[in-house]
Amino acid sequence: MPVTGTYTIVLDPEYANTLSFDLLLSEAISATMTVGGSSLPITIPRAGQRARVSFDGTAGQRLSIGLTSSTLSGGSLTVLKPDGSTLSGPSTIGTSPAGIDLPVLPTTGTYVIQIDPSSNYTGGLTLTLSEEVTGTIVPGGSAVTVSISRAGQRARLTFTGTSGQRLSLKTTGVTIGQAAVSILRPDSSTQAAMTAYYDTVGFLEPTTLGSSGTYALLIDPNATNTGDITVTLYDVPANPTGSVTINGPAFTVSLPVPGQNGDVSFSGTSGEGITIRGANNTIGCLSLTLFEAGGNSSGIYICTTTFTMGWTLGSTGTHVIRADPDTWHTGSVDVSVTDP
Repeated sequence: MPVTGTYTIVLDPEYANTLSFDLLLSEAISATMTVGGSSLPITIPRAGQRARVSFDGTAGQRLSIGLTSSTLSGGSLTVLKPDGSTLSGPSTIGTSPAGIDLPVLPTTGTYVIQIDPSSNYTGGLTLTLSEEVTGTIVPGGSAVTVSISRAGQRARLTFTGTSGQRLSLKTTGVTIGQAAVSILRPDSSTQAAMTAYYDTVGFLEPTTLGSSGTYALLIDPNATNTGDITVTLYDVPANPTGSVTINGPAFTVSLPVPGQNGDVSFSGTSGEGITIRGANNTIGCLSLTLFEAGGNSSGIYICTTTFTMGWTLGSTGTHVIRADPDTWHTGSVDVSVTDP
């Protein structure tokens, strides 16, 4: 209200319509909360009523809001900047737990979380306001364990990346129900992403960085899930290559870093029958694919120490055998080609 005084509500039915109804006039529920502080229960008991929760924010902060224990059948949540303009939202809310990630705060000042139930819904919910868990990780370095303990909270691990660098990612020890795990470029766009699941080892195949700068590994639990996750970021070297001759000695494909593949080339003639042989396999399970010079390909999936794959070449030229370990597996295998 701009001034103190007596205000008037005017009801003007359309055309010659008549009507009667109950009119309920309410002041907005007001409260304050602190970033990283205790969760705040909010109750909205009157039809048409809203709630406004203020908090002090600092320019550059990355915040998230967790919504739990909601009995509101529907509504919206909007976050307002200190000048009253919209920072985020309106976001649809209901009885399901939810996490709302805010844009980076542009200025320092007092922000407002505005909760506006749909229709004449009443009820309550609990708000948790959190700053991101932060840390660093080194490609090719030690694994990092992250603990996310607050509803709606995210975690961000930064690292320095170089243009042309290849990275793969492994997640272990996951006690979060589900979480999106993303590699973000220096401009905050997504380089690559995967989903981590409770009590499951996950792996992101190598991705090649397009520029040098500060990258981030963002861990964003689904809804209001909390828990721990261990992440390992691998610096993946170039894939090893080698060559063999038919009936010649084997080439050892050594793949010590998760995400590496190995290529073995050989010359062959159309119509020639060959056998690809593998020995001393310490990788475990892997896909073995033959790429012919003419464009055809064929492959097998094997998990044995020794194996063979018979094939009749459909083209003449240089052919390539690719060993691709299953997910994060590493090790070595001796590859040779015989006739047959």
